[in-house]
Amino acid sequence: MKIIFTVIILSLLLIFVGCSAKFSYYKSKADISQLSSSILTEAKLINWPEDQRYSFGVVVATDKKTFDSSLIHYALFVPGRSGSGAKDIFDLRIEYASPVMEKDLEYFAYELDKILRNWSNKTSTSEGTYYNYYSEPVETQMSEGLNESAWNPSVKFEFQNTEKKLIGLLTIGPDSYKYKYTFDDMKEMAAL
Repeated sequence: MKIIFTVIILSLLLIFVGCSAKFSYYKSKADISQLSSSILTEAKLINWPEDQRYSFGVVVATDKKTFDSSLIHYALFVPGRSGSGAKDIFDLRIEYASPVMEKDLEYFAYELDKILRNWSNKTSTSEGTYYNYYSEPVETQMSEGLNESAWNPSVKFEFQNTEKKLIGLLTIGPDSYKYKYTFDDMKEMAAL
């Protein structure tokens, strides 16, 4: 009798343990505010003149917010995948693209035009002209104090005109990923 009783108990335990329902924990978060967004970006690579090939590209882009039809126009300075020159958008490392907003790009083009007009103006050994342009999304600037912020620009253009050297340096890239391009010829800079 003990054996039958033990078999029945074990059978019942196996049935209940083997068929037990698992508890699935869920807590609704429907009452918590959520943010949803969608953006459609249309991009077009600017083609360089045939005699000027850079290993970076400039892409003109427009963001369309699909829920309210607003448009944002800007340019992306994008490093190339290889040193051979960016002929199509697939030659670019788009993940390292650095945006410059439309109004900032207009300002940069105006300043670049002034530099090109003064390109051949040589200075004496005691003089020099230096120009710096920086662009960075505000969200990436870090506050270092009440009146200071740390800059790590994603697009930086520097130019110097001294007795010994006329040179431009373009640096592209977010965070610590930086690509540098040197311009030591007026024709190269004019194509930019």
